[in-house]
Amino acid sequence: MLNFKGWYNSTCKNNKVIRPMVLIRVPRLVNLASNAYLELLKGSQTKILCEYIKEIPKPETKLTLDITSLIGPLFFTWVILLLFPVILTTLVYEKQQRLRIMMKMHGLGDAPYWIVSYTYFVLVSILYMLCFAIFGSAIGLNFFRLNDCSIQLVFFLQK
Repeated sequence: MLNFKGWYNSTCKNNKVIRPMVLIRVPRLVNLASNAYLELLKGSQTKILCEYIKEIPKPETKLTLDITSLIGPLFFTWVILLLFPVILTTLVYEKQQRLRIMMKMHGLGDAPYWIVSYTYFVLVSILYMLCFAIFGSAIGLNFFRLNDCSIQLVFFLQK
């Protein structure tokens, strides 16, 4: 027995404007899904012909293009990639100047070095993410407009 549920989004944001009716091709999708299931079970020769199935009329929805949603992932990638040279430069500088060895020569253990290094990298990361959040909110990226700030904080500090 084949039990099939087809879910589709039929919401329209602007219900006050009367728009011409267009057709939703949900019954054709049900027919394609049932034929694919039968083909899997019984072979490629078995098919159901659902005749007299008509499309469902619904109000037409307008296609909108949001430039900020297209730029958002690219901007996020750039911000994350900008952190890499900063961290790499700091690590190379530490190796060239032998800062850890100098600290050991002055009687400090490894714990202060790691605490200072970790604190520095966390502060740099927080500064980058704060700039990203402010700039993203200023240009109106959907991620910043639609999500709570506490969720964003957890998301950014997760890495």
